[in-house]
Formats: sequence, structure tokens, C-alpha cells
Amino acid sequence: MTRVQLSLALTCALATLGCPGDDDPENQGSVTSTSTATGESPGAESTGSAASTSTGEDTSTGGDSSTSTTQGPPEVVPVDRALIERYAGPWSGPVSMTPWGVIPEFPVDFIWEGDDLLSSQTLIPDSDGYFIFTFAETESGSWSLVEEGKLPGGPTQSYTLDPVEVSGDTSRWVYLPDPDLLALQITVSDAELVFETYLRGESHATFNLAPNPGS
Repeated sequence: MTRVQLSLALTCALATLGCPGDDDPENQGSVTSTSTATGESPGAESTGSAASTSTGEDTSTGGDSSTSTTQGPPEVVPVDRALIERYAGPWSGPVSMTPWGVIPEFPVDFIWEGDDLLSSQTLIPDSDGYFIFTFAETESGSWSLVEEGKLPGGPTQSYTLDPVEVSGDTSRWVYLPDPDLLALQITVSDAELVFETYLRGESHATFNLAPNPGS
């Protein structure tokens, strides 16, 4: 997967990737990141495919599992290219509700790679950590979103999200193999770009980004 790239995690993914232990002192406090465009992933490996720690096992207790109703994945909906184009450029702002509290400044810079990739990468200074978002046009004419992230000293994790809902300036993206595991809602305007991440149905991290033309 090519990319000139962005943030991510969403991990814990800042929502997507796996959460560090809350008692790990190296993962406490704020994180300062630097937005760069490198053309390649800084991680040791990048599979470009969705990775999940979910086992697929039924962990519920009580009741007969044979009576449960299994629903298929949500339907992927088309996303107009004009909406993706509005994400392009440098943005910066705080990230709230992370495992480390509020990250006061998180820079991203979405850059086009050809006609079908819009991507950005944020590096965590003095470490091997980084976060990436890459929007890729699909053969069907819609888009997918690949999130990749690596916490300092941790493994690289990657998820592919697909759009399941679009309403005006807002779109919702989910991890189709397990839609309840990870979801992302994106809202864009001239004044802000907001990424709201959800992990197992709970609000996980919110990126409130404003245009940053001076970056």
C-alpha cells in the first residue's frame, strides 16, 4: 500500500489498533506528533490488509447461543469523490478521549498520491510510532479507508474500513468483518475536520482538527 500519509490509530486503535495498558508509564501523558509525507510506511511491516485481535468466538454468558440471530455485514454505500477531496490538505488540533487523556495538538496533512489515493502520516517523535489514514478509490467507484498505526515499541496494526452511511458532510465507516469492533464518523466543513472513533460501540477518541495552512 503506497501513501504519503497521516495519523492514525485511531488506535487503541486510537481506536483501531490495540489499546496499551493503562498502567504502562510510557503511555501516559500527552503525545506530540509531527506530520510528514514520506512516501512509505515507517513500520517494519505493512500488510495493507485488515488485522484484528478478535477471535470470532461467542463470549456471551447465559442463554442458548443457538437462539441468537446472526446478521450479515452492513451494506457498503458509494462516497462521492467531491467529499473525499474536501479532506485534502493540512489540519491540526486536539484529540480528546484517548487512553492518555487529551492530546493538545495532532497534525495531519492529507496529500494526493495519483488520482486514487489520499493519505497522510503522523510520526511520534523520538520513537518508532506513527499513525496513518489512507483513502483509496475502489474498483466499484466508491472509497475505502485504511488505518494503520504503531504505538512506540508496539506491533503494527492495520484495519480497512468501508463506508456504510453518507449524509451531507458526514460519513460513517466500519470494519466490515466485525462492524461492532470499530467505526469512524467523519464530518467536514470549511472550518473543521472531525474524526469520531468508536471501539466496541463506545466513543473512543475524537479528533477536532482545523485548517493549518502554515504547516
